[in-house]
Amino acid sequence: VGGGLTSAHLCFAAERHGAACTLLARRDALRVSQYDLDLSWLGWKTRPAKISRYLSRRATPEDRLAMLKAARKGGSVSPEAKRLLDASPTVVVATGTDVAATSVDEFGKTWLETVEGDRLGPFDRVWLATGGAPGVAGSPLFGAMLRARPVDVVGGFPALHPSLRWDVDTPVYVMGAAAALALGPDALNLAGARMSSCRVASVIRTTLRTRCLDGETMSPEAAAAVERRKARKLEELAVKYLPSKGTVSVRGRPSDAGAGVRRRQVQRGKRGGK
Repeated sequence: VGGGLTSAHLCFAAERHGAACTLLARRDALRVSQYDLDLSWLGWKTRPAKISRYLSRRATPEDRLAMLKAARKGGSVSPEAKRLLDASPTVVVATGTDVAATSVDEFGKTWLETVEGDRLGPFDRVWLATGGAPGVAGSPLFGAMLRARPVDVVGGFPALHPSLRWDVDTPVYVMGAAAALALGPDALNLAGARMSSCRVASVIRTTLRTRCLDGETMSPEAAAAVERRKARKLEELAVKYLPSKGTVSVRGRPSDAGAGVRRRQVQRGKRGGK
C-alpha cells in the first residue's frame, strides 16, 4: 500500500522471491519524478534565490512551512521504476484505491477494505509504504526532548536554533528532515546534509581541534561555553541573494570575523608591496 518509490521497491523484492504483488495507491495515477523535490530547489541557477528567501529573517516558521509543503509534493516513483512496474507480469498496480481498514479471516488471510466499501484480497502479507508523519510527531526520542526541553513545533517540525541545536543551551544537534524549518525543503537531501554539516562544524570545530588535534586540555565546562558562544553567533546569520552573481551571500557565521581580518591583512600586505 503506497504510491512512492519504497512501494515500488517492495514490489520488485516480492517479485524476485517468486510472489505476485498488488500495489494499491490512493492517487488516480502514480506520480513520476526523478526527484522528491521541486527541481527549482536543486538547480544551481534557481536554488540561490529560493534558499535565500526561505532563510530570510523575514520568513516566519509558518512561512517556511508553507514553502516546505509547496516544494515537497509527496511520494513519487522514478521513471525507471515506473517502466519496470509497467513491464512486470506479476505486479498489478491499482490506483485510485484508498485503503481504510484491514481484517483477517479464519484462514489467516488478510483482506483490505476501502473507503468506497470494496473488499480486496485475500493477501498473504500486507506492507505499508505510506510514509510517516513529518518531523518530531510520534518519535519517542523527540517526544522525550520536548518534555525535557520544550521548543515550538510548527507543522510537526521543531523550531531549532540557527546552529541546529535543540536550543542554544542544549548541545543536541538535529539534522535531516526534522531540521527542515532551519535548513529548507532539501534538508534530507545531499544539499541539506552539506549545509547542516557546515553549521554544526562551525560550532564544534574549535573545541574539537583543541582537544583532539592540538593535544591541549579543555574542561567540559570550558568547551561547552566556547560552543555556546559559537552557536550564538549564528543568531546573526543573514542570507542574501545576489542576482548579479547568481549566488547567495551568507554573513554571521562564527568564522566570518576572523576571515574578514585575514582578508584585510592580505590586502594591506599587497598595497605595501609584500
